[in-house]
Amino acid sequence: MSVETNCFRIDGLDALSTTYRLYQIAGLCRGGQDYYSNLQRLVRQLSFGMKAPVTTHDVGGETFLVVPTESEVLPDHVMLVRAVAALRDTGNTIELDFTDAHPEFNPVRLRFLQFIFQGELWKDSRLWQPGAGQPFFFKRPEKQLGGIDLYEGFAVRAALHPEGGFGLVIDLRRKLVSRSPLPTPRREQINALKGRSCVYKMGHNWFEVALTGLSDLSIGTPSIPLDGAPVSLIDYLHRKSRKPVPASIANLSPDGAAIYYRTNGPEQRSAPTALCYLIEDTHGREGARYQRETVIEPCDRHPQINRLVKMFLRQVPVRNVALSVSDQAGRTRTKPFSPPNLRFGNNITLSLKGNEPNACATIKDYGRSRLTCLKDEKAGFFEQSLLDRQYLVWPRSVENSYGSQFLKKQFHNLIYHEASFWYAINGSKEA
Repeated sequence: MSVETNCFRIDGLDALSTTYRLYQIAGLCRGGQDYYSNLQRLVRQLSFGMKAPVTTHDVGGETFLVVPTESEVLPDHVMLVRAVAALRDTGNTIELDFTDAHPEFNPVRLRFLQFIFQGELWKDSRLWQPGAGQPFFFKRPEKQLGGIDLYEGFAVRAALHPEGGFGLVIDLRRKLVSRSPLPTPRREQINALKGRSCVYKMGHNWFEVALTGLSDLSIGTPSIPLDGAPVSLIDYLHRKSRKPVPASIANLSPDGAAIYYRTNGPEQRSAPTALCYLIEDTHGREGARYQRETVIEPCDRHPQINRLVKMFLRQVPVRNVALSVSDQAGRTRTKPFSPPNLRFGNNITLSLKGNEPNACATIKDYGRSRLTCLKDEKAGFFEQSLLDRQYLVWPRSVENSYGSQFLKKQFHNLIYHEASFWYAINGSKEA
């Protein structure tokens, strides 16, 4: 049986190639407690700082750092958690093409493809990205829900194509964001919001930040070093924004407040509250009301994914090579399987194979028939026995306060539910 996937083939890769240089990583104890987490930190720090598809590659049981040759020079040492990684150029390189040869290099190929497609989408003015490697969202909200905007987006991940070669896996995402910016805050309000994420609409560039505190200075007060002199946050935004400067920045009041947030590194930065919009998680009080709106039905998911591929990924120029993504999703062969037979009490069997007394006609009847067998006094559970002993563990402070009343109430509820369950299974009121 053939099943359609959400992986779309990348065409034109036969004309693409790149060269990686290998660096030895010294100073990390292989097999140590922080070894693998430090490798991930090393790759993440260098990728972000150099804006390059840095990754690792194992050769003969040793892990090397691999970096594109056209990238800037690597630092000699990188500070990590309880360790300092020393990077030593081995002088060896990898000539990487995108054929099926040497599959051991596929993780490096996938890292390179992921980086270049993410970069092309990041340049698109219609989209914004919460952070590096995360999904992309449209800047225009799809729907208004009370005081919340619903943004639609998609995640892109390079992967091996099921029919050979390489492809992009496309999946849909949705995000709930407050329509109004942060109010003119008092310190206690900001303290209550510490750790919450916001969309910082910094002109043409939007991204996600985690709120850490309230600045003591207004956005019109010099507080940021730029070209050797202190400038205000408003001046900084005007100089850094793409021209023409968006109205959201041009209309900022110098008396406006600012919040602090941290970057991927240790540096702390500030942002005007008027440009920051709280992200509403579906587990929070506001977001939970619209959780259903973030669920995408399968019948909608398929056409939307195909529309996004045609809109953003049909033609992607990379190093004078015109890559294209097929508008037809890849297919893969699968083997059908049937749910297993279920044994109940009194040697009753539930089956989909049609040769048992309790056989189901279709898969949709399987779950309903299972519940019917559990409640049937001629079937019931395969093994009928008393439950194992249960224990309730709590602090002594609870026992010394309201513990006895709590235990009495819970014991009463337990007796009631156990009697109801016995009646549902056995059809008798005697428990």
